[in-house]
Amino acid sequence: MKLLTMIAMVLISLNASADYFKGGLGFNMGGEVTDETPGSTTGSIDLDNTFMTPLLFAYGFEMVGDVHGELELAYRQHEYDLTGATSEPTLLTGAFNVVGNAPMGGVTLTGGAGLFFGQFDADSSSGSGTGFGLQIFGGADFAINESVTLGGEFRYMTTVADVGLDNNVDVSYNSMALLFNVKFGM
Repeated sequence: MKLLTMIAMVLISLNASADYFKGGLGFNMGGEVTDETPGSTTGSIDLDNTFMTPLLFAYGFEMVGDVHGELELAYRQHEYDLTGATSEPTLLTGAFNVVGNAPMGGVTLTGGAGLFFGQFDADSSSGSGTGFGLQIFGGADFAINESVTLGGEFRYMTTVADVGLDNNVDVSYNSMALLFNVKFGM
């Protein structure tokens, strides 16, 4: 959250104005949490598909031409069943994305990448921890009118370093998702 606050303060000081606000809801297409603790034999845990997450909100602003910056706040909840016990790990992230747009009439192809900082909660005795990660995405936006678009994106995200949880457990995280969004232009 400190990272998002710092970015917002820089943008305000540069008099950046919002080009759009975006809200999205998605479908997690699984993923994996891997125990990276030295000497651990736990290995990887496959995450189940879940609907209604990720849930995200973004503020977009023009950087250069058809390239935008986005400040994004997102929530993801997963589910897995390990030896009969269901667990629901969550990830809350703040991200800065760079997004390229290729307008083609009423459709705009989009693609981008971003750096996120997030809190991963394992929903178990391992507790929670924070870490950085990367996400890449691509999709299309369909113009409804001058200021509203509906769109879809495919997203992949992964941690760039192990996330240290409570009880000295280190994990890595990756997931894929389909996201449906609405953008409101300014």
